[in-house]
Amino acid sequence: MPMEKKALENQLEQELIDACRESAKYIPLPVRFISMVKEYGAIEASKKVINTRTPPDGYIELLAIGQLRLSVEYIIIQPEYRELFDETTLKIAESRLR
Repeated sequence: MPMEKKALENQLEQELIDACRESAKYIPLPVRFISMVKEYGAIEASKKVINTRTPPDGYIELLAIGQLRLSVEYIIIQPEYRELFDETTLKIAESRLR
């Protein structure tokens, strides 16, 4: 992986972990997702969570309390991270946020 892309993935990882910690003010800490990020990296963990038939529980919980800004879906569609993901993953994330 080119250094610039690795740096961007590291930035994404930090933002996802920060969002998980902040979400713990409202919902149970998403320990399983944090473990996935550490095991697979931020990009692969995000893809695994988004490319599912139904939204994950954490997404549903964040939706219920109006905190989708802390969701993986919201974070990965930000302009700075879009290049890390394929169109299918981005479209799923965007459709969940509508």
